Amino acid sequence: GSSDAIAAESPVIDITAAFTAGETWITATVDYTYNDLGGTLNLEYWDADASAWVVWQAFGPTADQPNGDFCSGTRDSFTSNPLDISGFTATQQSGFQYRISFDDAGGWQWGFCFDSPTIASSMPPSCLDISNLLTE
Repeated sequence: GSSDAIAAESPVIDITAAFTAGETWITATVDYTYNDLGGTLNLEYWDADASAWVVWQAFGPTADQPNGDFCSGTRDSFTSNPLDISGFTATQQSGFQYRISFDDAGGWQWGFCFDSPTIASSMPPSCLDISNLLTE
């Protein structure tokens, strides 16, 4: 009968220098174990203009989904899709944060463990790779 929503937030990271240098793609990498029983586990970023967390990407269940002692499970590696910050305002750049957020959807539907995540900025490619296109 409980609702368990938890989050681990980064400190505020001023990404203005990366933005100014043209590094407008942010990626996060982390090794994790997640036994998905119906909740939601998301990577989110802070929109300092709207004062709201925005889902960046959802985590899926890992190959090893232990039912207890989740940190003993075999980790999967996760690299996020690039977060395009080219449209971020100065407030969003200087107030950037990210977090890993879990909502158990109103029940004991969880089990996960994370190593320390890292974020990196990079320049987007000058020409996007358009391989693997499908025609209909």
